[in-house]
Amino acid sequence: MNKYNLLPIAWREISNQEFTAAFMHYCLDPLEHRQMLYYQDGSKIGQLINANLFSIAGTKRQFPEDGLGVAIFRDGYECKFAKFGNDADWLKFESEFAAQFRGDNS
Repeated sequence: MNKYNLLPIAWREISNQEFTAAFMHYCLDPLEHRQMLYYQDGSKIGQLINANLFSIAGTKRQFPEDGLGVAIFRDGYECKFAKFGNDADWLKFESEFAAQFRGDNS
């Protein structure tokens, strides 16, 4: 199976507010589109979803596999949001990102 059909590492649904907070603060790599099998809530029957993935620029080099990022996908007629990348990697990235602005009072 090609990577095009696989969910990114640590894929999980997030709220609209979480998506907006993650999406609006960082530079992004070019858009990536994937058609993937998504198993909701431990279901053994996968649902085929089309998702647009927005990886944060530079994270694919720093963190394994797919880096860190957010995604938009549809579930029927509903637009849903997801986040991918391990929580520990996100914490490290956000801490380093915030450290860049420490002491900036502009």
